[in-house]
Amino acid sequence: MQRLKDKTAMVVGAGSIGPGWGNGKATAVTFARQGVQVFCVDRNGEAARETVEIITAEGGKAAAFKMANALSIIGISNNLGDAKSLITHPATTTHQRLNAAARAEIGVTDGLVRLSAGLEHPDDLVEDILTALKAV
Repeated sequence: MQRLKDKTAMVVGAGSIGPGWGNGKATAVTFARQGVQVFCVDRNGEAARETVEIITAEGGKAAAFKMANALSIIGISNNLGDAKSLITHPATTTHQRLNAAARAEIGVTDGLVRLSAGLEHPDDLVEDILTALKAV
């Protein structure tokens, strides 16, 4: 079933603590498997990262790069920290010297991108991100 393909969803409570999957984690993974670009949010960062790892194992670096390359306002950079918004791919920049197992242990997956928000208007940044996600 692909009725949700090419949609975007933010799943709040996307992590699960302990054995099994909670509703948020199950929803996030199910949406991703149906072609939805999912933003995982959880107050427990480690629990959210676990869900993201499951999703990115099925999408990975290609989706991260496709999204980053589709941005028009936000620039791609190896180093963050500027007045303008920048995005980077930690697995191939800041954490490239770590092997895949070490990166996975700290939550740096191939599908992870890191955003440093600058001084642009927030509405412009949100529009840029949503447009870029449609390219994935």
